Amino acid sequence: MKDVRSNDGDFTTATDTVSRLSPRPTVVHCLDGCGRSGTLVLIEAMLMQLLRGTSSSEYPVLTTAVFVRLQRHHAIANYMQYVYVYRVLLHFIHPYVESTWHRYSLGLLFPDSGFIGKFDELALNWAQKSLL
Repeated sequence: MKDVRSNDGDFTTATDTVSRLSPRPTVVHCLDGCGRSGTLVLIEAMLMQLLRGTSSSEYPVLTTAVFVRLQRHHAIANYMQYVYVYRVLLHFIHPYVESTWHRYSLGLLFPDSGFIGKFDELALNWAQKSLL
């Protein structure tokens, strides 16, 4: 059993690397098996949808999140975990975003702008709130 912990916030990439290179199945869970585990399940499901090119919904992340929550109550326990899913998906698709306007609005050109800038600000506020 391997304990994958990352201090730099790159947990998803570390987990993905370990699970893809391991000859054995990888089991990932948080304390109660709901919040963070459900978030990783949602990320994996969305990456598979992106790779297959299938989406039967106008809001695929929301639809998949609802499906995951129907299977496991309290999965994706708070809005920060939900927004984190979008941040991870953006990390995987950013090499394919070619439009300068889209790159700017997503925050890929300047780290303080767009979605990435807002996510970092939100994550910082969430961390400060959690410490209180």
